[in-house]
Amino acid sequence: MDAMKTDFAKAIATRFNLNQTEVETFLTEQEAARMKQIQADMQVKIGTRLTQAVADGKITEAQKQLIIAKQAEIQTKMMALKDTTDETARKTALQAIHEELQSWAVANNIPENFMGFGMRKGFDGHFEAHHMMMKGSPASK
Repeated sequence: MDAMKTDFAKAIATRFNLNQTEVETFLTEQEAARMKQIQADMQVKIGTRLTQAVADGKITEAQKQLIIAKQAEIQTKMMALKDTTDETARKTALQAIHEELQSWAVANNIPENFMGFGMRKGFDGHFEAHHMMMKGSPASK
């Protein structure tokens, strides 16, 4: 739990005369549940939009399955980076993931607008994680 969350848990514990550790545990559990639900909702949304893209002839069923598998792989890699405190190392790793994703898309003939899932360019020009899974594709609209 980062310092801001710890301070928040401490404030709640103090205000309501609760055990700080129990409040921290509760907040961590709630955050994990919320993230799990957001990810599940996003998977449904992406699946629906990819199915529509197949129906519209924008991608094939095989490409849809490749995108779904790659999205899961990228999400796993990005989750592994979520607690990285070294900003330079995190940015370097995200850049490597982005480059891997670009190569994968070309190798699998995936249209460019379907390859940006999970990443976007930040203000500093480096890639960062975000929740929209396919920027510029029907899934981000």
